[in-house]
Parts: sequence; structure tokens; C-alpha cells
Amino acid sequence: MQANEAGVGLSAPNCDAGRSVGPTSSHRQQRGPDLSLPSDLHVAADGALTVPVNIDDAHPAGSTGLIEAHLALTYDPSAFTVSAADIHAGTVLAAGSGWTVTPTIDPATGQIAIALSSTTPINSSLGGSLVTIDFHPTPMASRVA
Repeated sequence: MQANEAGVGLSAPNCDAGRSVGPTSSHRQQRGPDLSLPSDLHVAADGALTVPVNIDDAHPAGSTGLIEAHLALTYDPSAFTVSAADIHAGTVLAAGSGWTVTPTIDPATGQIAIALSSTTPINSSLGGSLVTIDFHPTPMASRVA
């Protein structure tokens, strides 16, 4: 899976979604937060897999705090199914207020797009999950396992 971007409101020229796209002579490149997926996932008895999409710092120094994120993830649709009801706000968003989570899922290609937004920035620099996604094994994958 791949996590695309998270906007943290860095006030710097030539920045796109909190990540600098090119330093200028008067601008030092600023780095946005890092997103990750844990490698120590546990499979439930029914074969379901809950995957958190983690952010290391939702309020990096020099930013106004996380106000939006656009995530792009892929999964194997022959092994798992996922629906909009399987995508939940994570610990970072639960600590904030007014967050909307808008997933778009293409079950044929295994592509997931998730838009997160709030008008109230996250004011904590603690990391945690942006969202959690519950993946369910397909009947074919359950027979193979």
C-alpha cells in the first residue's frame, strides 16, 4: 500500500500539500510529516486484517497543524474486500474535531482514495493513526489459506 500526501499547513513558498516541491534561494526546503503502515499486523480469527495508516507528527514545527490529507492506497482485490464502512477515523483525528473521512473505493482494481478534512487544525504533535481500514478475505482467499 502507498500513502500519498498529508497537508499540514506549512507556510513556505513553492509548497504543495505540506511538502516543498523546490527550494528557492531564500527558502530552505521544509519536510512534511511521514506516513507509514506497520509491518506487525495481526490477522483476526475470521481472516480480517485491520490496517492503520500512521502519521508521525500531525503538527510539525513551523506548521499550523494537520487540516487535510489525501491518501491513495492499493490492495489485492483477489485476496481482500473493503467497503466505505470499513474505513474509520484513527486516533489522530479522534483527538481533533470536525473531521470528515470520505473514501472512494474501486473494488475491481483495489484502489482506495481517502480524503480527510477539518476546519480545525490538529494542535498536537503526537503521532498515531489517521485512519484504520478493515480488510476482509475474499471467499477464494479463505479457501487457499
